[in-house]
Amino acid sequence: MNTGLNTKRMTTNAILIAIGAILHQ
Repeated sequence: MNTGLNTKRMTTNAILIAIGAILHQ
């Protein structure tokens, strides 16, 4: 398992969710 890639993907998802939440306030 490439935990580095998985962590980066989860971080990217978290950022996208945060941006979406800000835009939809």
